[in-house]
Amino acid sequence: MTPIRSFKRIAAWLTLFSCALGACNSVAHNWTLRGKQVLPWNNPQIKSVTSVLVGQSTSLAESLEIDGMQCVRASTLALDVHDDIAFDIDEKVELQLLFHRANSAAAAAVIYDVNAPRAMHTQLVGNGVGMVGVGLGFEPQNQWFTQTVALKRARFAGLGPGSSDIVLAAAPGPDAGNGPPVITLCDLRIIRSYSTPQHRETGKLELRVVDQSGAPVPARIGLYDSTGRTPLPSSEAVPIQWNRDIRSLVEVTPGYVDYWPSDNIRVFYIDGDYGANLPVGDYRLLVSRGPQYRVEEASITIKDDESTHFTVEPQDWTANKLAGWLPGDTHLHIARNGPRSDQSISRHLAAEGIAVGHLLQMGDLKDTFFHHYRWGSDHHEKELGVTLVNGQEDPRTALLGHLMGLGGRAWIRKPESYYHYLPVIRGIRDAGGLVGYAHLRGVPGGRINPLYGLALDVPTHNIDFVELLSSPLVAAEKAQWPSKTWFDFLNLGFRLTPAGGSDYMDNANHPGAVRTYAYVGETHNREQSGSQEWLSAFKQGRVFVTSGPVIDMKIDGQAIGDTLSVRPNQSLQIKVSAAVNDQVDLLQRLDVYHNGRLMVSERPQSPGAMIELQRSFTATEGGWLVAVAYGAGTNRWAHSAAAVTAPVYYETKRGGTCDPSQAEAIALSMKQRLAQLRKQRVVNIPDVRPWVVAGSMAPAYEKVLPKIHQRIAESERQYDHIIRQARAGLCRAEV
Repeated sequence: MTPIRSFKRIAAWLTLFSCALGACNSVAHNWTLRGKQVLPWNNPQIKSVTSVLVGQSTSLAESLEIDGMQCVRASTLALDVHDDIAFDIDEKVELQLLFHRANSAAAAAVIYDVNAPRAMHTQLVGNGVGMVGVGLGFEPQNQWFTQTVALKRARFAGLGPGSSDIVLAAAPGPDAGNGPPVITLCDLRIIRSYSTPQHRETGKLELRVVDQSGAPVPARIGLYDSTGRTPLPSSEAVPIQWNRDIRSLVEVTPGYVDYWPSDNIRVFYIDGDYGANLPVGDYRLLVSRGPQYRVEEASITIKDDESTHFTVEPQDWTANKLAGWLPGDTHLHIARNGPRSDQSISRHLAAEGIAVGHLLQMGDLKDTFFHHYRWGSDHHEKELGVTLVNGQEDPRTALLGHLMGLGGRAWIRKPESYYHYLPVIRGIRDAGGLVGYAHLRGVPGGRINPLYGLALDVPTHNIDFVELLSSPLVAAEKAQWPSKTWFDFLNLGFRLTPAGGSDYMDNANHPGAVRTYAYVGETHNREQSGSQEWLSAFKQGRVFVTSGPVIDMKIDGQAIGDTLSVRPNQSLQIKVSAAVNDQVDLLQRLDVYHNGRLMVSERPQSPGAMIELQRSFTATEGGWLVAVAYGAGTNRWAHSAAAVTAPVYYETKRGGTCDPSQAEAIALSMKQRLAQLRKQRVVNIPDVRPWVVAGSMAPAYEKVLPKIHQRIAESERQYDHIIRQARAGLCRAEV
């Protein structure tokens, strides 16, 4: 293995592993913490060693003796340093490590809790060289390998996974596909510099965040001293689920378009009022209430033995543009552990400006995650105007996609027929829920793009919605979003509501980073649960999906989700507007698609905070229009804020909203996709948690293959019917 290839492989792995520790967006659950195993190890400086299960993998974790030395072996080792050795420090620390090469990976990473500017620092170690973000592979010359690593501004405040301070992780080699790599650690020594500043003088901060009426409201808080360090929050902070722990200090994700003007991404949440004793000095304060409000920034000075009172009212920049719209996040993975956790979750969501949070219990072929202690009723906090709604993301396979259920009164799981989604779909609907697919990306392909699942389930009217956005738009995706697949099904006459959610998994991004606004009317009372109104509006398609912009569209005065009855060749007036918080991004263009084709694009000479357009067009036999706003990527990570409306439909007396001129070609392409599915075998398709499910995938799929083939035949008949209708110039999407 050449050094250059090693660097590329390790860099790619490091990006993914950083996601597992909350440093970037978790992509479709591939790199998240799932469990842990405590390993006995006798080291006077280490309180505990835990093998952390990261991503879709499991690994051998064991304590063992090698040449008289007690060692621990695992893919990932989380180390909790004794507090009397170091706790909440701010200094350079040397870490001396002794590895045994037998069965060890080609390289390892040292991830540790750093004070500033970023939440976690990473160094790869090997061949006596340690550099931030760079690694050299171990060369198998000797059985033992010793490495000394300098950890700058180490903190050791138990802020890693499992309340750890240091994480050692094996980097995959060229055979990583055969199983997760492991490392064998036999000794560790922490050498402190004892240069941590001593703060003997303290004062008290009394912080209050209020709404326009002056009432205290939950908020996200950033508090940084002159060195960029965040003091540990007091007990008055809201406890947050993070990496399967409960803690107060967490991270927001760099790379999301949400505005956070600090290199330090550590934050905490408060329930309106917050008090804490702090070392004297100057502090930078950031306050956020979600994308509907501007992030407020202030400087605070704490003086010895004095209380500093500070009140902040974040400003709503939307100027009543969201009257009647209720914000929801359709894709949250947070365990509901009991009534107290419901209260904390509600405050977390309220601080991010979410009124309806859909908490998805999740599963795969073998296991389930993010469990709910109760099904059958929502949890509503009337003072906050927040409702927690149960849902599910299960089944999840790379072949068919990740199925979502929103608002069902029961958890529906069929492990005995896992690849046969239909019983689960029917069960969710019988339980009062809506059914859709997650992760329909703008770029074709990908491991879990639900192209087969949609082709199979949409023509038989089993799908209510499709998730168009769950992470920021990157450059490669911007030109192909929204997905053409969604447009194709709209042109066949199927009304699929667009959905958007953050895919928050208690360790990456933050709730509401992507959200779905549903129009429930301006008379909605926040003290009453909004879940049924939200779900009803969602089902009717009265929604828009956004990662920042607010967007609206009317056709002859009819709103998003409405259906107009028109005469052939009737002239219709379009009015579209979009606006964005200029802290988040600036708008680059505003597009309107008519039956999947770009009809008009408004592009100002330079990006701005608002774009409007008005046009007239001539109606055809039937159709639909969708408006899309694109940001310019002016934020520090160059990711574009984006928003898309659900369609406004129109139809003539002949009925239907499809486009007969396109329907035949689209239906034929869907039949071709089903023909490909008929030939597929799951042994050739990587799946979620392959090290766990790989041996079970093929038997599970073969077991239900006859039923899948029956369903393919049924869907093909539906596509044939659409083709016959299209040839007759008709527009119906059902037999």
